[in-house]
Amino acid sequence: MQSTKGKIFMKRLLFLLLALTCLAPRVHADDTNDLVEDAEFVIKTLLEDSRQSAFRSMLAEAYGVMIIPSYVKAGLVWGGAGGTGVLLSHDREKGEWSAPVFYSLASASVGLQIGVSSSEVVMVIMNQRGLRAMMKNKVKLGADLSVAAGPVGMRGETATSGNLVADIYSYARSRGLFAGVSLEGGIVRLNNTHNKKYYLDDFNAEQILLKHQGAVKYAPSLRAVLARAGKSD
Repeated sequence: MQSTKGKIFMKRLLFLLLALTCLAPRVHADDTNDLVEDAEFVIKTLLEDSRQSAFRSMLAEAYGVMIIPSYVKAGLVWGGAGGTGVLLSHDREKGEWSAPVFYSLASASVGLQIGVSSSEVVMVIMNQRGLRAMMKNKVKLGADLSVAAGPVGMRGETATSGNLVADIYSYARSRGLFAGVSLEGGIVRLNNTHNKKYYLDDFNAEQILLKHQGAVKYAPSLRAVLARAGKSD
């Protein structure tokens, strides 16, 4: 049976995660088009970084990428983080990317942590298993899928599929620099509210990511940036 202290902790944690959702810029207004534009800006910034050759090599071989433009962390002994972003799948044979599907990411922690901060998060999905798992309503990173900090460096050969063993590699930018970061313990959930608003229809994740419904009409600029990145190295 859960102790009284445990129940109090969970209540405080849930309140904190709810507050984080409200803190995230633009997302609180449910402006899905702005969220897609923000995701494009994040990817452009990462790709233009001359130190990220390893990331560009990974992206060319990836099965998908999730981009969270604003991942807000807050804490006062109990800590949490949350943000909303988009997932796109990659047809590696054609070099084409799907339309986006909206997801939310949340995590919790315990320890000395005071204040609020925001970062941009990018997760590169390196196999079909990872992409399939992401299409579920809920996935726990580190349990349902393995996740590790993404490699950073000039040499693209360090980031070939033969050298990568995790399902997902993640990056975060704070203070102007992108670096590999572990998101183990984070919970990824399908954001049906955002998906319905963006598509004005009840498409599911598989229809968009694998059957490419909406691929021609939606997020053409973001998809083009990703497609060019895979051909740049």
